Amino acid sequence: MQNKENIKHRRVITQIGSLPYDDVDKAVNYSLQHDIPFLPELLNLGEAAMEYINNPGKMSCLDEFSRRTRGVDIVKAQCIGPATLVLTGKYDADEAVKRVYEHIEAIIGKLKAKNIILFLDEPALNQAGFNRKKSPQLCCDWVKAI
Repeated sequence: MQNKENIKHRRVITQIGSLPYDDVDKAVNYSLQHDIPFLPELLNLGEAAMEYINNPGKMSCLDEFSRRTRGVDIVKAQCIGPATLVLTGKYDADEAVKRVYEHIEAIIGKLKAKNIILFLDEPALNQAGFNRKKSPQLCCDWVKAI
């Protein structure tokens, strides 16, 4: 186990992904300034999570980010999680897991870094009043299915 002094002085910076840019090069350049580059999502180009989940792997920065991070040690990507999709009322659990899996497979298949950190983002859980104490296994079971 690392001691607290080492942890206190070690800072690794990354970001979730959503950026206010509408220019791919600017977004990728910004991402590359972080300790762990992250796959940018450009909200100004309509890349909200509910949009890209309907078009797996269709992200404006994916090709450029992949090209510029080829062979780097580690990158970070993100995807909306299946619980959030279900809570929208547009998908049942099986369809939500399928769509998340398809998107993850599409982006990871293009990324050429040595290691990939993948965040599943579940913003709707707190908004929906999800009780983590009563149902702690629900999201874990969906992640295992992916």
